[in-house]
Amino acid sequence: MSLTMNDNQINKPPKIDKIPLILYFLFIPACAYNFPLKGEPPTDTALATDSETADTDTATSDTTMETNTNPHTAGTETETTSANACPTGLAFDSSTYYTQAIYGTSGGTEYHDRCSAGQVIVGFRGYLTTIPSGTQVHGSLGTICGVPRVSLSNGKCIVQTSVGTSLSLRGTVGDIEWTQLCPENEIIMGFKAWIGADIDSIVFRCAPLIITSNGNGFAITRGPFTDLASVGGEMTQPQEQTDCPDGQVATMAHLFATSYFRAIGLGCQSPTTLD
Repeated sequence: MSLTMNDNQINKPPKIDKIPLILYFLFIPACAYNFPLKGEPPTDTALATDSETADTDTATSDTTMETNTNPHTAGTETETTSANACPTGLAFDSSTYYTQAIYGTSGGTEYHDRCSAGQVIVGFRGYLTTIPSGTQVHGSLGTICGVPRVSLSNGKCIVQTSVGTSLSLRGTVGDIEWTQLCPENEIIMGFKAWIGADIDSIVFRCAPLIITSNGNGFAITRGPFTDLASVGGEMTQPQEQTDCPDGQVATMAHLFATSYFRAIGLGCQSPTTLD
Protein backbone atom coordinates (compact mmCIF):
# COMPACT_ATOMS: atom_id res chain seq x y z
CA MET A 1 0.00 0.00 0.00
CA SER A 2 1.43 3.32 -0.94
CA LEU A 3 0.92 6.59 0.73
CA THR A 4 0.34 9.51 -1.43
CA MET A 5 0.87 13.10 -0.08
CA ASN A 6 -0.10 16.17 -1.87
CA ASP A 7 2.15 19.21 -2.22
CA ASN A 8 0.44 21.04 0.60
CA GLN A 9 1.27 18.28 2.99
CA ILE A 10 4.92 18.16 1.93
CA ASN A 11 5.80 21.89 2.17
CA LYS A 12 3.73 22.89 5.23
CA PRO A 13 5.97 23.69 8.23
CA PRO A 14 5.47 21.98 11.50
CA LYS A 15 2.82 23.51 13.73
CA ILE A 16 4.13 25.58 16.62
CA ASP A 17 2.17 25.97 19.79
CA LYS A 18 1.24 29.67 20.29
CA ILE A 19 1.39 29.73 24.10
CA PRO A 20 5.14 28.90 24.52
CA LEU A 21 5.94 31.50 21.89
CA ILE A 22 4.14 34.23 23.82
CA LEU A 23 6.04 33.30 27.00
CA TYR A 24 9.29 33.48 25.06
CA PHE A 25 8.74 37.06 24.00
CA LEU A 26 7.66 38.06 27.50
CA PHE A 27 10.75 36.50 29.11
CA ILE A 28 13.37 38.32 26.98
CA PRO A 29 12.36 41.90 27.97
CA ALA A 30 12.20 40.85 31.59
CA CYS A 31 15.87 39.79 31.48
CA ALA A 32 17.04 42.69 29.36
CA TYR A 33 15.42 45.38 31.51
CA ASN A 34 15.86 43.64 34.84
CA PHE A 35 12.15 43.49 35.53
CA PRO A 36 11.58 41.72 38.80
CA LEU A 37 10.41 38.19 38.71
CA LYS A 38 7.71 37.01 40.97
CA GLY A 39 8.91 36.58 44.53
CA GLU A 40 12.08 38.74 44.16
CA PRO A 41 12.43 42.27 45.65
CA PRO A 42 12.69 45.09 43.08
CA THR A 43 16.35 45.86 42.43
CA ASP A 44 15.76 49.62 41.96
CA THR A 45 13.83 49.83 45.21
CA ALA A 46 16.70 48.20 47.08
CA LEU A 47 19.16 50.66 45.63
CA ALA A 48 16.90 53.58 46.47
CA THR A 49 16.55 52.32 50.04
CA ASP A 50 20.35 52.07 50.46
CA SER A 51 20.79 55.54 48.98
CA GLU A 52 18.16 57.03 51.28
CA THR A 53 19.79 55.34 54.25
CA ALA A 54 23.16 56.78 53.23
CA ASP A 55 21.62 60.24 52.85
CA THR A 56 20.01 59.88 56.25
CA ASP A 57 23.35 58.89 57.80
CA THR A 58 25.06 61.83 56.12
CA ALA A 59 22.40 64.22 57.33
CA THR A 60 22.72 62.79 60.85
CA SER A 61 26.50 63.19 60.69
CA ASP A 62 26.14 66.77 59.46
CA THR A 63 23.67 67.55 62.23
CA THR A 64 26.01 66.05 64.83
CA MET A 65 28.95 68.01 63.49
CA GLU A 66 26.96 71.24 63.51
CA THR A 67 25.90 70.64 67.11
CA ASN A 68 29.44 69.91 68.31
CA THR A 69 31.14 72.79 66.52
CA ASN A 70 28.50 75.49 66.87
CA PRO A 71 30.32 78.49 68.46
CA HIS A 72 27.12 80.07 69.74
CA THR A 73 26.89 78.07 72.94
CA ALA A 74 26.01 79.79 76.21
CA GLY A 75 29.56 79.52 77.59
CA THR A 76 31.15 80.88 74.44
CA GLU A 77 28.71 83.79 74.23
CA THR A 78 29.45 84.75 77.85
CA GLU A 79 33.22 84.66 77.31
CA THR A 80 32.95 86.67 74.10
CA THR A 81 30.70 89.23 75.76
CA SER A 82 33.10 89.57 78.68
CA ALA A 83 36.12 89.94 76.44
CA ASN A 84 34.53 92.57 74.19
CA ALA A 85 32.62 94.58 76.79
CA CYS A 86 35.52 95.80 78.96
CA PRO A 87 39.13 96.95 78.62
CA THR A 88 41.81 94.35 79.25
CA GLY A 89 43.38 96.39 82.05
CA LEU A 90 44.76 99.75 83.21
CA ALA A 91 47.93 101.69 82.49
CA PHE A 92 49.15 104.92 84.12
CA ASP A 93 50.48 108.13 82.65
CA SER A 94 54.22 108.57 83.15
CA SER A 95 53.91 112.01 84.77
CA THR A 96 53.28 112.34 88.52
CA TYR A 97 51.37 115.09 90.28
CA TYR A 98 52.53 115.81 93.85
CA THR A 99 49.98 116.99 96.38
CA GLN A 100 51.00 119.36 99.13
CA ALA A 101 53.06 117.63 101.82
CA ILE A 102 51.62 118.12 105.31
CA TYR A 103 54.29 118.51 108.00
CA GLY A 104 54.51 118.15 111.70
CA THR A 105 58.08 119.09 112.58
CA SER A 106 59.84 119.83 109.29
CA GLY A 107 62.94 118.08 108.19
CA GLY A 108 64.05 114.49 108.02
CA THR A 109 64.81 112.23 105.09
CA GLU A 110 62.59 112.51 102.02
CA TYR A 111 61.13 109.31 100.52
CA HIS A 112 59.27 108.70 97.27
CA ASP A 113 57.64 105.34 97.98
CA ARG A 114 56.14 104.38 94.64
CA CYS A 115 54.13 101.23 94.09
CA SER A 116 55.34 98.82 91.40
CA ALA A 117 54.37 99.71 87.83
CA GLY A 118 50.64 99.26 87.31
CA GLN A 119 49.84 99.21 91.04
CA VAL A 120 48.02 101.75 93.20
CA ILE A 121 47.87 102.63 96.90
CA VAL A 122 45.03 100.86 98.71
CA GLY A 123 46.00 101.56 102.32
CA PHE A 124 48.61 102.37 104.94
CA ARG A 125 50.08 100.76 108.05
CA GLY A 126 52.22 102.03 110.88
CA TYR A 127 52.81 102.45 114.58
CA LEU A 128 51.54 105.01 117.04
CA THR A 129 53.54 106.13 120.05
CA THR A 130 52.50 107.96 123.18
CA ILE A 131 54.35 111.21 123.88
CA PRO A 132 54.92 112.58 127.44
CA SER A 133 51.70 114.62 127.32
CA GLY A 134 49.79 111.36 126.98
CA THR A 135 48.76 112.01 123.37
CA GLN A 136 49.20 109.33 120.73
CA VAL A 137 51.04 110.47 117.61
CA HIS A 138 52.29 108.78 114.48
CA GLY A 139 55.76 107.30 114.97
CA SER A 140 56.06 105.41 111.66
CA LEU A 141 54.08 104.92 108.47
CA GLY A 142 54.28 102.58 105.47
CA THR A 143 52.43 102.27 102.16
CA ILE A 144 50.28 99.29 101.09
CA CYS A 145 49.96 98.80 97.34
CA GLY A 146 47.25 96.99 95.43
CA VAL A 147 46.87 95.37 92.02
CA PRO A 148 43.97 96.72 89.90
CA ARG A 149 42.23 94.62 87.28
CA VAL A 150 39.18 95.21 85.11
CA SER A 151 36.25 92.80 85.05
CA LEU A 152 32.60 92.65 83.99
CA SER A 153 30.09 92.52 86.85
CA ASN A 154 26.32 92.78 86.42
CA GLY A 155 26.78 94.31 82.98
CA LYS A 156 29.23 96.98 84.20
CA CYS A 157 33.00 97.28 83.88
CA ILE A 158 34.51 97.61 87.34
CA VAL A 159 38.07 98.04 88.62
CA GLN A 160 38.76 95.41 91.24
CA THR A 161 41.79 95.59 93.55
CA SER A 162 43.68 92.97 95.49
CA VAL A 163 46.33 93.70 98.12
CA GLY A 164 49.87 93.64 96.74
CA THR A 165 53.21 94.73 98.22
CA SER A 166 53.69 96.53 101.55
CA LEU A 167 56.50 99.08 101.30
CA SER A 168 59.00 99.93 104.05
CA LEU A 169 58.03 101.80 107.20
CA ARG A 170 59.32 105.38 107.43
CA GLY A 171 60.16 106.23 111.04
CA THR A 172 61.23 103.78 113.69
CA VAL A 173 59.19 104.84 116.72
CA GLY A 174 55.96 103.31 117.98
CA ASP A 175 54.46 100.32 119.74
CA ILE A 176 50.75 100.48 118.81
CA GLU A 177 50.35 98.81 115.45
CA TRP A 178 47.59 99.74 113.03
CA THR A 179 46.53 98.97 109.43
CA GLN A 180 43.89 100.66 107.30
CA LEU A 181 42.71 99.48 103.91
CA CYS A 182 40.24 101.05 101.53
CA PRO A 183 36.87 99.33 101.11
CA GLU A 184 36.79 96.55 98.55
CA ASN A 185 37.74 97.73 95.04
CA GLU A 186 38.57 101.29 96.14
CA ILE A 187 41.86 103.23 95.90
CA ILE A 188 43.51 105.92 98.03
CA MET A 189 42.61 109.34 96.64
CA GLY A 190 43.57 111.72 99.44
CA PHE A 191 43.86 112.39 103.18
CA LYS A 192 43.35 114.96 105.90
CA ALA A 193 45.83 115.37 108.76
CA TRP A 194 45.74 116.96 112.22
CA ILE A 195 49.11 118.11 113.42
CA GLY A 196 50.98 119.67 116.30
CA ALA A 197 54.72 119.27 116.58
CA ASP A 198 54.07 115.74 115.31
CA ILE A 199 51.38 114.25 113.11
CA ASP A 200 48.60 113.52 115.54
CA SER A 201 45.84 111.99 113.40
CA ILE A 202 45.13 111.14 109.76
CA VAL A 203 41.90 110.39 107.90
CA PHE A 204 42.54 108.58 104.61
CA ARG A 205 40.15 109.00 101.69
CA CYS A 206 39.27 106.31 99.13
CA ALA A 207 37.10 106.02 96.01
CA PRO A 208 36.36 103.47 93.27
CA LEU A 209 37.11 103.89 89.58
CA ILE A 210 34.17 103.65 87.18
CA ILE A 211 34.66 102.64 83.53
CA THR A 212 32.08 103.56 80.91
CA SER A 213 31.93 103.33 77.12
CA ASN A 214 31.78 106.72 75.40
CA GLY A 215 31.23 105.50 71.85
CA ASN A 216 34.88 105.93 70.84
CA GLY A 217 36.37 103.75 73.55
CA PHE A 218 36.29 103.83 77.33
CA ALA A 219 36.25 106.64 79.88
CA ILE A 220 37.40 106.43 83.52
CA THR A 221 35.75 108.50 86.24
CA ARG A 222 36.09 108.59 89.99
CA GLY A 223 33.24 107.30 92.13
CA PRO A 224 32.04 108.72 95.47
CA PHE A 225 34.57 109.26 98.26
CA THR A 226 34.78 107.08 101.36
CA ASP A 227 36.59 108.61 104.36
CA LEU A 228 38.11 106.01 106.66
CA ALA A 229 38.10 106.28 110.44
CA SER A 230 40.69 108.57 111.98
CA VAL A 231 43.99 106.98 113.02
CA GLY A 232 45.90 108.66 115.83
CA GLY A 233 45.27 110.77 118.89
CA GLU A 234 43.93 114.27 119.42
CA MET A 235 42.73 116.18 116.37
CA THR A 236 44.51 119.48 116.91
CA GLN A 237 45.19 122.06 114.19
CA PRO A 238 43.37 120.32 111.31
CA GLN A 239 44.68 120.81 107.79
CA GLU A 240 42.66 121.22 104.62
CA GLN A 241 41.58 118.16 102.72
CA THR A 242 44.38 117.04 100.37
CA ASP A 243 43.26 114.99 97.32
CA CYS A 244 44.65 113.80 94.02
CA PRO A 245 43.27 115.87 91.12
CA ASP A 246 40.04 114.64 89.57
CA GLY A 247 40.77 111.73 87.25
CA GLN A 248 43.96 110.69 89.11
CA VAL A 249 44.73 108.11 91.79
CA ALA A 250 47.53 107.74 94.36
CA THR A 251 50.42 105.55 93.22
CA MET A 252 53.17 107.00 95.46
CA ALA A 253 53.55 108.21 99.06
CA HIS A 254 55.73 111.30 99.49
CA LEU A 255 57.03 110.93 103.05
CA PHE A 256 59.53 112.57 105.40
CA ALA A 257 60.91 110.92 108.53
CA THR A 258 63.56 111.13 111.22
CA SER A 259 63.07 108.56 113.97
CA TYR A 260 59.51 109.86 113.82
CA PHE A 261 57.28 110.01 110.78
CA ARG A 262 57.23 113.77 110.03
CA ALA A 263 55.27 114.59 106.87
CA ILE A 264 52.98 113.06 104.26
CA GLY A 265 51.97 113.88 100.69
CA LEU A 266 50.80 111.84 97.71
CA GLY A 267 52.05 111.29 94.18
CA CYS A 268 49.14 110.88 91.76
CA GLN A 269 48.85 109.54 88.20
CA SER A 270 46.14 109.38 85.56
CA PRO A 271 44.85 105.90 84.67
CA THR A 272 44.05 104.93 81.09
CA THR A 273 42.43 101.80 79.70
CA LEU A 274 44.17 99.04 77.78
CA ASP A 275 41.76 98.04 74.99
